[in-house]
Amino acid sequence: MVFSTDETTKKAVVCAGVPLNGSQGKQLEVSEWLTKALQPLKGRCGKGKGGLASGQGTDASQIKEAMDLATSFASLKLSK
Repeated sequence: MVFSTDETTKKAVVCAGVPLNGSQGKQLEVSEWLTKALQPLKGRCGKGKGGLASGQGTDASQIKEAMDLATSFASLKLSK
């Protein structure tokens, strides 16, 4: 997952990818992961395709919280 912010517009863009092959793709669904990460940023995303998805949010000041949430969500899903 990659996070980028624009200080001028106070927006954030987030891109995520999960391998389609192997156990990770079965345990961690990319749009679910991205949706969770975008919550603190007041953002939204599309469904994604081919294990890739992107979205944007309107509150870039919450980027640290979004990164922490994305990390903990992925860790929880991948530990099952």
